[in-house]
Amino acid sequence: MNAFELLGFPPRPLLDAEKVQSRFLELSAPLHPDRAHALPDEEREKATRRFAELNAASRILRNPRDRLNLLLELETGKKPRDVQRIPPGTMELFSEVGQACRDADEFLASRTDANASPILRAAAKGRAAEWRRRLDATLIQVDEKAERARTDLAAFDVQWASGERHAALLDSIENLARLFSYIERWRSQLQDRLLELQVRG
Repeated sequence: MNAFELLGFPPRPLLDAEKVQSRFLELSAPLHPDRAHALPDEEREKATRRFAELNAASRILRNPRDRLNLLLELETGKKPRDVQRIPPGTMELFSEVGQACRDADEFLASRTDANASPILRAAAKGRAAEWRRRLDATLIQVDEKAERARTDLAAFDVQWASGERHAALLDSIENLARLFSYIERWRSQLQDRLLELQVRG
């Protein structure tokens, strides 16, 4: 599926997420299940399929990683390699996130018994608060990396639109797509542990 074509956007690295959502709403409104329910079965099924396609295209174009991967596929004629190589300039943050998650998991596994003394429970709450602070600080680093990645994305988009040879940008765009993938994963890992720490109190 060419999400760019389906929603009527030119293939490029950067798109405004609000414009993508507006276009999706505009194109999908007549196909929405609430409107299509009265159609004959065949037309309703066709409308449902088209609505699902537009929805999937919208999700792809609003997500930087997915949009860049689609752009790479359109430019090269094949899906980007699923390489687990760490994007350049991210090894330190990769290690920090991994260590913070492992340490938090270890703390979470050493759960204080509900029947423990008030002093032990208070100490455990204090340690949980320390872990939340550390994970929050790591999450801030991830968000700063994401902001720099969005700045790079905007720069690549300017080069792309200026008519610069697209082939010259593909390696950089692939690295950026991989970086967005890691950022999503890191945010999810950190937020899961923050939620568990919050539940534990």
